[in-house]
Amino acid sequence: MDSNIENARGRSSSHLTLLALLISSYAIYPSQLVITVLLVEIARDFDLSLGISAQIRSLSFAIALVTALPLGALSVRYRHKNLLLAGLLALTLSAIGCGVSINFDMLLLFYTLIGLGTTMAGTMAMTLVGERFPAEERAGALGWCGVAGGISHMVGSQVIGFIAELGGWRLPFLAYALPVSLLSIALVSSQLPPAKVETQLAGRSIMAGFRNVLSDRSALACLTGITLATATWQGIYFFSVSFLKKELSISPLLAAGIYSIMSIFFTLGSFSSGRIVRKIGRKPAVLLGLATIIIFTVTYTNLPFLWLALFCNVVGCYFGAIRTMSSIGLSQEQVPGSRGTMMSLNSAAMRIGSLMGTSIGGLTIIICGWRALGILLGSMGLLSASIYLLFANDPIKPMSSRTRNLI
Repeated sequence: MDSNIENARGRSSSHLTLLALLISSYAIYPSQLVITVLLVEIARDFDLSLGISAQIRSLSFAIALVTALPLGALSVRYRHKNLLLAGLLALTLSAIGCGVSINFDMLLLFYTLIGLGTTMAGTMAMTLVGERFPAEERAGALGWCGVAGGISHMVGSQVIGFIAELGGWRLPFLAYALPVSLLSIALVSSQLPPAKVETQLAGRSIMAGFRNVLSDRSALACLTGITLATATWQGIYFFSVSFLKKELSISPLLAAGIYSIMSIFFTLGSFSSGRIVRKIGRKPAVLLGLATIIIFTVTYTNLPFLWLALFCNVVGCYFGAIRTMSSIGLSQEQVPGSRGTMMSLNSAAMRIGSLMGTSIGGLTIIICGWRALGILLGSMGLLSASIYLLFANDPIKPMSSRTRNLI
């Protein structure tokens, strides 16, 4: 009887922990989506060109990248729960500041906090999944965090548009982004239990985590692999809708609808990723998702038929989510004693990959055209797959069917 009660309490605690991390993952996106959805209105309000206003995102991206490396050192000294709360607090302050901005400089200043907050909150949420869940449950927990991101994009764009119709572009920061951030802080503070083992020691060298990661060949392979894989992913995630509009002449309204469908399939892929990882393992799941993205990226840019491009982009998002979540999960299992540092470096690697994919891809389109884009990004994906295949190790093997049935 006591054992059953204890197990029930453990499951309840695990569910509450997952809920807190899920809402934290959701909270990363609302303020970013406000800028994405309402950039034209912001530029008009401040009498600026769209190009200048778009630099809000560029600055936030730069801050996020710069933050990732110091976070790896901070994760050695400070509790990961506290670092998560600090990131959520930065998102809260940013939502307030952006919501009351009286000029563009003020908006720019407060929006930089989003780069800081998203890196800290996102990285620490992934780190805490690795620390608070047993090995057989981590893939599923990561998948749910990915689902939260997908839902945030699907729901958030509609909510933001509706609120902006009522009160202008500032109101979504205060009436949507702010409440979500406050809710996540409340859940993390109240529902994330203390760690059973305190891994952060006051006297520990802040460079210890970096030394542990950089001396591990498999960890370095995962960081290199996820950089190149993220660059390849931009072919579908970032460029595909522009390809449909530019080369196949679809309307902006249809393009928006296609992007929504892509977001739905990304959410479904995130939901499925835990089951797939448990069945075949993290590394095979990475390679499966990566192989699909490579094929689809080359195909839709070199065989520009509308139905084929739509199929590649939509289904590619499903497998892109599987690749993304399994890549994060594989990185999470490298160097467990320095998981916070590893995930901070993993965050930096993903942002570098995004920058590589968008900047190199953009130049390739200008100089050589869309077909060259597919071949180039596909080649980067092949290199990523080779690195994963040859040098990355998964210390956690997939469960047998008998074990899965028992669970």
